[in-house]
Amino acid sequence: MYNVGNIAQLKYSGTEVGSKNLKEPNRFWEVKMETLYWVEAREQKKISMIVHTPEETTDQNAVLTYFHGFTGNKIGDNRMGIKLARALCKQGYTVVRFDYIGSGESEGEFEKDTYFSGWVEDAKVVLNWVREHFANFQLGIIGHSLGGSLALYISSVDQGIKAACALAPAFHLEKVFQGQIIGPEK
Repeated sequence: MYNVGNIAQLKYSGTEVGSKNLKEPNRFWEVKMETLYWVEAREQKKISMIVHTPEETTDQNAVLTYFHGFTGNKIGDNRMGIKLARALCKQGYTVVRFDYIGSGESEGEFEKDTYFSGWVEDAKVVLNWVREHFANFQLGIIGHSLGGSLALYISSVDQGIKAACALAPAFHLEKVFQGQIIGPEK
């Protein structure tokens, strides 16, 4: 999707930040402790991810991953994902926001790539990336709407999740969404 090479000209809100050598090949830009990463996921498609890191070191030693809802993206309605991540970051938490394959900036097509078992795969890829890059941190997840349902599901099968929060989770998924987004069993 993006071929960054070794040098990237960084701009944000019309302000030139300058050129930087990118030490990590999947890292695209960085502004105010918010860094964009691309992570390869299912069918070699890339997931777009933003990592918010606190400006000052704290005792929190926790990273929270935000799961957006159906038809949403990591920004969220009324910028909810951004506002939540920044508020948590001010409290000392590292926060990861991402778009599932087929949503937001991630590669893929919504109509073809959006199904619950696919979201589960995407979440596992992101959580594995988080574990690799924040090995000494406790891991928590927050999900909104269908992302809340996913957060509850993931926390029930992943013993490494220390905290889960579901904001207005969708329920009775099979009955409500059968054939639309749950997709094939894997």
